[in-house]
Amino acid sequence: MNDQITAESVQQASDQDKEEPLYISPILHEMDAKHQPNPSPACETCPASMWFSTKEVLKCFCTRMHVITWDGEQPPIMTCDGRELALLALKQALDA
Repeated sequence: MNDQITAESVQQASDQDKEEPLYISPILHEMDAKHQPNPSPACETCPASMWFSTKEVLKCFCTRMHVITWDGEQPPIMTCDGRELALLALKQALDA
């Protein structure tokens, strides 16, 4: 991202996301509601997240923090600066 990120631009991206998500994980979108994380973590609508599943487990890897951010065992991440920055970058790419 070459453009300077401002608090106002991040807030605008966050406000838009509250109305209708700019992005939602295809893995979670296609999954039955009973198998989706509850409560819904920030990673669900983060373009930087990488969700993966087996028959037994669902996990999320964050490409910004380079860690597993959701595995169903630890409390979910509900807000994240990385998500806001990834959404802003996606919005800027779509607007270009």
